[in-house]
Amino acid sequence: MNDATQSKYIDDFNKIYELLYKTLDKYATEFLEVKGIDNPLLAKNKVLEQLKMCSNDKQYIQIVDSYLQSFHQGHLFLKKPEEKKDEVIPLIVKYVDGKYVASISNNDSLEGKEITAINGIPIGEYVIGHTFETGDRAFSFDKNGQLYNPEFKINDDSCSLTMLDGSIVALDKIPVEDAIQLISQKNNINKENVRCGYLEGSNIPYISIQSFARQGEKKEADKKIIESFARELNEKGVTDIVIDIRGNGGGSDEYFDYLGAFADRDYMQEHEYEQLVGLNGNVLNEIHGKSEDIDTTLQRMEINSNREIGNHVSVIPNGNSMIKNRILLVDGEVFSSADKFTKTAQGSGFAKVVGSQPTAGDGKGITTYSVDTPILRDSGINIIMPSSMGLDFSEFQTTPDYIVPENNLTTDSVLSACPQIIEQIKNENQFSSKTQDILNQADNLLETSELNKGQEQFSSETRELLHQADSLLNESRENQGKVSPEHQGLGNSSMITPSTSTVGGRTR
Repeated sequence: MNDATQSKYIDDFNKIYELLYKTLDKYATEFLEVKGIDNPLLAKNKVLEQLKMCSNDKQYIQIVDSYLQSFHQGHLFLKKPEEKKDEVIPLIVKYVDGKYVASISNNDSLEGKEITAINGIPIGEYVIGHTFETGDRAFSFDKNGQLYNPEFKINDDSCSLTMLDGSIVALDKIPVEDAIQLISQKNNINKENVRCGYLEGSNIPYISIQSFARQGEKKEADKKIIESFARELNEKGVTDIVIDIRGNGGGSDEYFDYLGAFADRDYMQEHEYEQLVGLNGNVLNEIHGKSEDIDTTLQRMEINSNREIGNHVSVIPNGNSMIKNRILLVDGEVFSSADKFTKTAQGSGFAKVVGSQPTAGDGKGITTYSVDTPILRDSGINIIMPSSMGLDFSEFQTTPDYIVPENNLTTDSVLSACPQIIEQIKNENQFSSKTQDILNQADNLLETSELNKGQEQFSSETRELLHQADSLLNESRENQGKVSPEHQGLGNSSMITPSTSTVGGRTR
């Protein structure tokens, strides 16, 4: 490789690095390092060494793609030209409790079975070394092996699976149209985005929202369905609900307002943020959706940009609901504004979060912008970047308050555990209420007790009340987060019985 070719790649990468440093320095140094993830900005020299061995644009793009993924920032990625495929491998693989299993396939006998290798490569090595179809998000791991996106499709031209029992299963490609129909049938995906109903065998209401990324009339239709269901529950005097946003990749914060229909008061969560002024705001509206040359972006940043730190309050508004006990179901695909809703619900006390694993993270709603470089432009590739970052670790995964293991793919153990968790939440609330009453009584006794002036001594009655309060608090802590074994691994996909107000949706 000649010096001119090497210089081309190094110059191109240096511009990308400068842009990343200016926008993501705070994120890398304060977030990633605290979470035990190596700061990618410190890996610049390592990347430059790789570029010295780079001999073509395809290799260069792979190096840049890998570098962007090392930031673990779902709103930062290479957007490549869409490949229009006539045929695809009819298989979706899912990461469940540390194992890779066949989730959806045209071979029904595979579903729920563990895969140990793909095309002769051990599954762990295969996953790390391959690029997958994963929507708009990067498929990556942190240092602890936590999968950011737990589901992927095989992109190879052929697929030979080695199963746990050692058997080999080969899958042939099928037409894309057939694959889409297969996935739709398996997931029971209907046109509607919201599904309302009641858990089978109970009077606990259930609502599922697949996406917050609806527009126009579709979004208004979702709002009407949610508000109608909320009115129905109020008329019945219902006090519990399960809200399911599993698989929700985010979209508009307006759904915070819609879900406020189930709130008995305002629930607020404060987020700090940092942004580079000049990469957010009016100028973005002009370049959003198309790429800006990186030289123009860097020049504009030099002239107009300065860092701004501030506070933002997310609100789930008071809907005058009678509901007091809420469960929010999440999984590893909950991302962006859906994760922000999760953090708001958890931090404000709106709901207890339940799931088999943490969310995908990147919780702060972010406006993105797009840039390209000379090399990327020739390949029709853009860099999509966030314009602002959350400083309250909203970029990272949200850990559920209650973790319910998924034992297999044929049952919905998370959903089946909800009735017990609802009861547990009620018990915890009773403990909290009793404890507070006792503490109030103790406080009143302290103020009115006939103790000698200056003595630091409680009456026996006051000490007994404080002891009761302390015991109740300990009991509440011991019970918190427990899910009994009989509720783990139970449930089924038909567990939801639609109510009269139900308008379709996906049964999970």
